[in-house]
Amino acid sequence: MNTMMKKIYFLLAFVAMTQLADAQWLVFWKGDQRMGLDAGMNVSFYNAKFVGPLAGTIVDDVKMAVSPSVGLHWGMEKDLNKKTAFGFNTDFQITSTHWSVSFGENSSNNVLYKVKSTTLNMMEGIYFAFDIKKMKRKKKFQALAGVGVYEDIRFKGKISEEVSGLGYATVLSASELAMSAYASEDTGIPFSFDFGVDVLAGIQYRFNENFFVQGRLVYMLPLFGSDSSLDDFTSNSDDFGKSKLNPFVWYRNDKINRISLVATIGFRW
Repeated sequence: MNTMMKKIYFLLAFVAMTQLADAQWLVFWKGDQRMGLDAGMNVSFYNAKFVGPLAGTIVDDVKMAVSPSVGLHWGMEKDLNKKTAFGFNTDFQITSTHWSVSFGENSSNNVLYKVKSTTLNMMEGIYFAFDIKKMKRKKKFQALAGVGVYEDIRFKGKISEEVSGLGYATVLSASELAMSAYASEDTGIPFSFDFGVDVLAGIQYRFNENFFVQGRLVYMLPLFGSDSSLDDFTSNSDDFGKSKLNPFVWYRNDKINRISLVATIGFRW
């Protein structure tokens, strides 16, 4: 069994255990349960690394990317006293992973590569809610703070190419490109995943016993993932896997840190 398959099995096993743990909580939980809809955006910070004949000819480095997200929310919350509550959040969101970089001689002669793939993001965490304004018994305006874990599954994606001027032909001659050892390699974005920890801060408003809204700011810090996206936590960090920007450049996204802004509207019972 190769390293990639071992990591996929590990991720699936971890997700299964977290969901089983959720089910066990229901046995003794005496607070509320809740479901809702998520909408928001993700801001990703990339530290991509490149190797190959064109790796040293970057015109514009990898830029921060902003992507919309939608998803489903499930959670539980229990009042500890009149002003404090403890809760558990689980979110399943669809967003995109995308970034761009250009190679060439200058801003007039370069090739711009746009990389994009669909990402399934799963977050599981705990939080405390603190009343910040005195209201009627059934209404609450609260501040949230919590920690958790997350999993990103990035599906196979696409690479688009835009040429300005002569592109990277001004950097490497046609004969050099043809003789390159990388010229026979296929390009593309492979399946990959990340696993990490997150911290959240936010606010929550309970309209009444049944309806609520949340706004959360979540920072996600990856710990490890597949070879194509992160340094392998068990193998040589010089292994760039199968991620190829073009026939002459391999790449690896080195720990994609992300900030997520999530708005949730839901029903509690």
